[in-house]
Amino acid sequence: MPVVSKRVREIIEPFVTNEVEFLPLIHDELELYMINVTNIIDCVDYNYSEVRLSVGKMAGFTKIVFDFSKIPSETYLFKLKEVAKTKVFLTEKFKELIESHKIKDLDFFIEYDSEFTNEMELRQKQQYEAALSVLENYQGHEFSYEEARSKIDRGLAVESGKWRMQRDDQGRLWLGQLRPDLTYLWMRPMYIPPILLGYQWHEIERSMI
Repeated sequence: MPVVSKRVREIIEPFVTNEVEFLPLIHDELELYMINVTNIIDCVDYNYSEVRLSVGKMAGFTKIVFDFSKIPSETYLFKLKEVAKTKVFLTEKFKELIESHKIKDLDFFIEYDSEFTNEMELRQKQQYEAALSVLENYQGHEFSYEEARSKIDRGLAVESGKWRMQRDDQGRLWLGQLRPDLTYLWMRPMYIPPILLGYQWHEIERSMI
């Protein structure tokens, strides 16, 4: 679930008051709130969406296409009943609200773009797979995760396949994941996914975060 500060809550609450509830969190220094989105909309267009199955039952989506006629124009945040436990969706109105107040440390991933054609999607997928192949077949000097963390602590940046790690100017650790549009989604991890501990890493130039 999304977590926001008191300032962010004060900004967005007038717009999302009927769509969410703010749950206070315990923190030694900050006033933080978890956003529980209660606005559930039945708006999946199953004619174009792709469903992921597990043991004959629906396990989620590999591709979601929305029926925008079922999404009220004043919607900011919502969930789908099919994946209500795992995903929160936001509209362009919410993105514009966040950007207009210059709120930082929030990154948005486009789930569906009505102007993004099947041909464009196929071309993007081919470019992503080509880029990922180059990353995964790196032929230079590589080292273990332990050595990678040591290098990060000395101000260097490292990469393994679609993953990148580095610290920012304040010493905070960031983990980046390559997205289909070939940009990186940067996040400050509370823990490192165990699978990354067995990867081989190599040095790269630091990114602007």
